[in-house]
Order: sequence, then C-alpha cells, then structure tokens
Amino acid sequence: MIRGKKKHMIILIISALILIALVYYFPLQRILAEKKYEQYATQQGVLAADIKNKDIYKDYKQGGYFISVKYHSERLTRTWYGG
Repeated sequence: MIRGKKKHMIILIISALILIALVYYFPLQRILAEKKYEQYATQQGVLAADIKNKDIYKDYKQGGYFISVKYHSERLTRTWYGG
C-alpha cells in the first residue's frame, strides 16, 4: 500500500515539474520579453502612438524571444529586438 502511494507521489511531482517548466518556457518568458521591451522603449522615449505594429517571435534555437517593431516615423525600416 505504501509503495503505491509513493509511486503516485513521484508521478505527481514529476508532472508538476514538467508543467512548471512549460509555463516558464512559453508564456512567462514572452511576458518578460514584452516588459523588457516596454522598459527599453520608455527609456528611449518611444511613444506608443508611434508604433505601427509589434510582432513577437519565439527563438527556439537560442532561447528567448525576438520582437519586431515597425514605427510610423520610420516607414521603410523594421527594428528587431531580442536576445
């Protein structure tokens, strides 16, 4: 009886660790990347009204996210932020 409970507890712990890793790897990293960009844009004096569009891409090779921003004031260029 104790052996069965121990096995279930181990499976539960491993499942919880996998779930936590997935939550960190995908949505949490994206939120942190967006916050970092917002901080950087504020420091650079970029107004939210000047942003035409903002796309966020997951970088699976190196980890992290790339943020592609197109500004109204710079019509012909697209700026990439990432790391």
